[in-house]
Amino acid sequence: TFQVNGSKFLIGDFLNTLITFCLTAFVIYFFVVRPVNYLMARRKTEPAAQEATRECPFCISKVPLAASRCAFCTSELTAVATVTS
Repeated sequence: TFQVNGSKFLIGDFLNTLITFCLTAFVIYFFVVRPVNYLMARRKTEPAAQEATRECPFCISKVPLAASRCAFCTSELTAVATVTS
């Protein structure tokens, strides 16, 4: 045993509680969380979103597709044809 502020802690009870917590967390993660994540990934039906930014060829920063100048290095960018559906 050991004491903290007059409270008595039993080492065996503490280890038992710690092991029980770890085993419960392991079981919940591998038998609940992972299967649910797998099923949710399989049911995902929406297509991947089109990226709304592009890289500036001069400073390698992300700029919007409709931008005509880079906000970081102020270099002129070529226009990008956007496809709307």
